[in-house]
Amino acid sequence: MALFMTNYHGWDIVTANNRAGDRRKAMGGFLFMNATPTTTRLWGEVYERFTGEMERYHLENGTHGGDMSILNAVIHTQLVKLQWLPEDQFFSGSWYHQRSKSTKMPIVIQQNMIIGADKKESRAKRWGHWFLSDDTKHCQGNPCEFIPFK
Repeated sequence: MALFMTNYHGWDIVTANNRAGDRRKAMGGFLFMNATPTTTRLWGEVYERFTGEMERYHLENGTHGGDMSILNAVIHTQLVKLQWLPEDQFFSGSWYHQRSKSTKMPIVIQQNMIIGADKKESRAKRWGHWFLSDDTKHCQGNPCEFIPFK
């Protein structure tokens, strides 16, 4: 947390990029929002849109974009002071397919870009990125000493 307080003070939102390339998309797993009037207004709009979207989903039984799709749409309608985390250190689940493009050790790899909790856990275990004990009560090993490249 000290990293964010020191390097990212003064921003409304600090987030990681959930998309490769030039089109940036905020990643919910790495979303830090300061309690500013701007973020309060923004989150209120996200909440209102999401509530409406979910009501339509239940009525139509169709698909919905979800809170992150709505957040990304709303971010661009507000005057948000937005700061992006270093893209070579904070990764989405796409890292598992694009790891050769990174020269730095990731700080965190989010377990997204795969559907299902069991599949996420399996992938993390396969890569040695799972540090929770089987009883889910203890951290195994020292993730800070771990080198994620295989």
